[in-house]
Amino acid sequence: MLLWQPDVLHWLLFSLVIWGERLLPLPFYLHPLSIFHSLAMRMAKRVHPSCARSRTQQRISGLMAPMVLITPWLVIAALIYWLSPSDWLFAALLLFISLRTHSAIRDHTSIQQALELQQKQLAREFLQPYVARDSKPLSLLGIRKASIEWLPRYWVESWLGVIFWFLLAGPVVALGYRMLIDLQRAWPASQQHWRDFAAPVAAFAQIASWPAFFLYWLLLALRQLLSGKVLPWSFTAQRWITAPEGRLLRALSMRLKCRLGGPVFLDGIKRQRPRFQYGNEPENKELQATRRLLLHSQITCWLLLSPLFLLGFSSF
Repeated sequence: MLLWQPDVLHWLLFSLVIWGERLLPLPFYLHPLSIFHSLAMRMAKRVHPSCARSRTQQRISGLMAPMVLITPWLVIAALIYWLSPSDWLFAALLLFISLRTHSAIRDHTSIQQALELQQKQLAREFLQPYVARDSKPLSLLGIRKASIEWLPRYWVESWLGVIFWFLLAGPVVALGYRMLIDLQRAWPASQQHWRDFAAPVAAFAQIASWPAFFLYWLLLALRQLLSGKVLPWSFTAQRWITAPEGRLLRALSMRLKCRLGGPVFLDGIKRQRPRFQYGNEPENKELQATRRLLLHSQITCWLLLSPLFLLGFSSF
C-alpha cells in the first residue's frame, strides 16, 4: 500500500484548494467574507455617520472599528485551529475562504462582454463595486482602462498576498490579512467620506500588501528581462496613487503594450494621476489578455511557492 508523506498530502490538499477556489467557488451570499463585508458597512454607518466630526475622532473610530470587527473572527478561528485534531484540514478551509478571486474574475469577464455589446451602463454596474472612482463619467475607453487596472491589483492583494502570509505566518494570519484588505475596499480612503476614518486601515493594508506587490513586480521584471527589457523600479508615491500601484500599472502597461493611468473622478472632482503610455489605447481584447496574464502568473507562483510544503517550510 502506498503511504503518502504528510508534506506531500499538504501539498496536494493546498494545491486543490488553490485551484478549486477558482473553479468551484462558494455562492456569493453564503461566503463568510460577504457576511463580513455587510457587517463592516453596518458598523461604519453606526460609528462613522458623517465626516463632519473632527479628524482625531474619525481616526480613533477608524482604528477601533477594524479591531472590533476582525478580532472575534480571528479568536474563533485560532481556537478551532489550535484545538482541532486535523488542523491542516481547517487550515485548508481558511485558505479557501481567504482566497476568493473567482467572483472578481467572473465580473471582469462580464465587463468585457458588456463592452463588446456596447452596453456601457451594464459594464459600469459590474465595475463600480471594485473601484473607488466615479464610474458614471467613464467612456467605453475609460471602462476598459479601469477594468485592466483593478483586476491585477485585486489579484495581487487577494491571491498572492494571502498565499504569502499563509506560507509565512499560517492560516489565521492569512485570514486576518484578507479581512483587512476587504475593509480597505469597503472603506476607500480616496473618497472624501472615508478619508480620515479609513486612514488607519489604508495604512495597515498598504504595509501588509507590500510584499505581494513586490513579488509580482519582481516576477514581471524577470519576464521583461527575458525579453531584453528592463522594468524600472523607481516610482514616487503621489496623492492619488501609491508607489506599489504605480509600479504595477507601469509594469502592466509595458507587458500588455497599452496605455494606462491618467486622471480619475473622485467625489465628482477630477484628480490627476500619471499616465503610462507604452502602447496604444486598450481594446476589448486587452481585458482578456489581462486575465490570461494573471492565470499564467498564478500558475508560475504556484509552481514556485507550492514546493515549500514539500520542503517543510509551512507555518503549521
